[in-house]
Amino acid sequence: MSQAPSTTRIETVNDGNFEKVIPLIGQYQKFYRQVPDEARNRRFFGQFVGGHHPMASLFVASGEKGEPLGFATLYFLPSSLTARTICILNDLYTIPEVRGRGIARQMVEHCREYGRRRGFSSLDWQTEQSNATAQRLYDKLGASRSSWYTYTLPSGTA
Repeated sequence: MSQAPSTTRIETVNDGNFEKVIPLIGQYQKFYRQVPDEARNRRFFGQFVGGHHPMASLFVASGEKGEPLGFATLYFLPSSLTARTICILNDLYTIPEVRGRGIARQMVEHCREYGRRRGFSSLDWQTEQSNATAQRLYDKLGASRSSWYTYTLPSGTA
């Protein structure tokens, strides 16, 4: 596996790079068998532009020519167990052409450092049980795997 190019840049999504991340979000949604809705994605993710949202942050990774390589979304949630705010790495995606080059690892470390600077007690995330590629990376990072289950109960709204 080759390392992430030193020219990989990870930055907070802003007005200047928001257009680069929208197609990545759609690709990520397709990866998880969802049907992207670009207008809805623009409205939803647009609220995180600039890094000033109190409960979330959105990052984009770009290559040496400014081409988008991936994105990550963090959500900040209070934890009753720790009586602190935890940082949830809710989304992590890299384009297929750059997988295995260390960019996802670089993004996780960027998010971890971001959380550390903000005083969050941990960086937590989930992945689909069938996503063995991602799990190999997460295991190499030294993250501990939880035995918790995630349940979903539809609320009846679209």
